Amino acid sequence: MLVGIVSSSVLPVEKCKLKDSSCLIQAFQKAMPIFMSGMPDVGVEILDVMKMDEVNFDLAGLKFGLKDGRLQGLKNSIVDNVKWDLEKEKMEIFFHLDCSLKGHYTAAGRILILPISGDGQMKLKMKNLAIILVINYEKEEKEGKVFLIPKSYSFKFDVKDGANFDLTNLFNGNRELSK
Repeated sequence: MLVGIVSSSVLPVEKCKLKDSSCLIQAFQKAMPIFMSGMPDVGVEILDVMKMDEVNFDLAGLKFGLKDGRLQGLKNSIVDNVKWDLEKEKMEIFFHLDCSLKGHYTAAGRILILPISGDGQMKLKMKNLAIILVINYEKEEKEGKVFLIPKSYSFKFDVKDGANFDLTNLFNGNRELSK
């Protein structure tokens, strides 16, 4: 049974009581760059630079798609808080970072009264991207040890200090509008 102390056999972090937020923050901070760089021996892929699946969304009449996305900067994350709920089998990790996203975009529709039609390369730089990552898990016991197996995750984010977009061919070659 999990008794309120967490340690990792694969990450070089200190043992922490799950109610000791200060210890958890330090442990997660120490583990973040190692985890984000990938740990193939335990099945963790490289997360910085993260290759993204195709993203498509429709926002108030603007259809936007991103292919071959690459997110860079996760290994430089600053952990702000960690909350662990044993009863709900859930942990919340609050962190922030500066990052960039590159990929091939397509866009069609309108923003206010301006018609948008583009197909090109996108570069997005975000300053102070604040993220709350929620991981729901279940406990599994093997050989007298308790392992936490992630079941699902969700996240919320907010760009606190601005974003800079660079989109090539936003108006299908119309340089005047693109500027």
